[in-house]
Amino acid sequence: MSFWRIEVTLKEPFCCAAKPLEGNETVSLDYIPTTTLRGAAAWKLSMEGRSESLGTMLGINGPRWSPAWPKATSGYTTIPMPQCYAEEKSGDLPGIRNLFEELKDPVARQWKSIRAPFCEVAVDGTPALPPDSKQEVKMRNSLEYQRQASRGEELYARGELPEGAQFTAWVEVEGGATLPLRALDGEVVFGKRRSAGSGRAKWLVTQVDAGPPWRRPAEPGRDLRIQLMTDAIVASSHGSAECGFSPALLARAMKINPEQVEIVRAFSSRGPVFGWSQAWGLPREQAAAIRAG
Repeated sequence: MSFWRIEVTLKEPFCCAAKPLEGNETVSLDYIPTTTLRGAAAWKLSMEGRSESLGTMLGINGPRWSPAWPKATSGYTTIPMPQCYAEEKSGDLPGIRNLFEELKDPVARQWKSIRAPFCEVAVDGTPALPPDSKQEVKMRNSLEYQRQASRGEELYARGELPEGAQFTAWVEVEGGATLPLRALDGEVVFGKRRSAGSGRAKWLVTQVDAGPPWRRPAEPGRDLRIQLMTDAIVASSHGSAECGFSPALLARAMKINPEQVEIVRAFSSRGPVFGWSQAWGLPREQAAAIRAG
C-alpha cells in the first residue's frame, strides 16, 4: 500500500455550493470534496490526451481519494472537528477536551461544543486550535445556463474560497499497484464556470512514506474507535439510510456475531446531504447521512 499527498493552491477564487440556492445567496463549502478533485483529475487527463488512464486512476478499483481540507501547520493534519471535542466556556483556561476519554476534571468547569468545522491533530492525536476559515463573500452577476453570459443587472452573493487558499488531500493506492499519480502535477480546473473566472488551481502530488494519522495501525488489544472523515451515507438492510451505527450494523460489516459488539460511547449527529445536479430546474436529490466527525 502506498500513500500520496496532494497540495492544492487556488489560482482563482472557487465556489463549491454547500446547499441549493436560497434567494440570491450561494454558500460554499470550506473544503474541496473528493468528487471535485477527481473531476479535476479527469479533466487534466482528458486535456492531455491520456483518456486511457481514466479507468485505472479513477475507476471503482482505483485509488481512494480523500477530500482536500485546509492546509495545516507543520507537523499537524487537518481533520473534520470530532463531535466529542469540547472547549471551555470561559477564557481563563483555554483548551480542548476530548469527552470520549471521560477524563476527571479536578476543577469545576463548563464545556461547550466546538462550532469550527475543522481541527488540527498531531501524529499522536494531540489536537490544536482549528485554522481560520478562509471563505469570502463576493457579489456576482447571474448567468444564463446555456450561453454562460450575463443576464443583465441581476446580482447574487456568492461565498467562495479566495485565490491563494491552500488545501491538502490524500490518495491511497491498494496493494503493490504502481500508478503514474505524479503525472497529475500542474494546473487543474475545478468546476465548469470558466466564464466566471473561477476554479483554476495548481496542485503538487508527492509520494509519502507514511499515510495520514487515521490510516496508521493501532495497538493490539485496544478498543475499536470509529471516526468519520466525511459524511457517510450508510445503506440499511431495508433500503433506507442509517442515521447512526448499531451493533447489528457493525457486526455485519466486520462479519461477526452481533453479540460480540458493544457500543460503549457515541458522539454522533445526522443530516441531509444534497446531490450536485440541478438539470431541468428540478430539486437536487438528497439522502440522510451520518455527519463527519
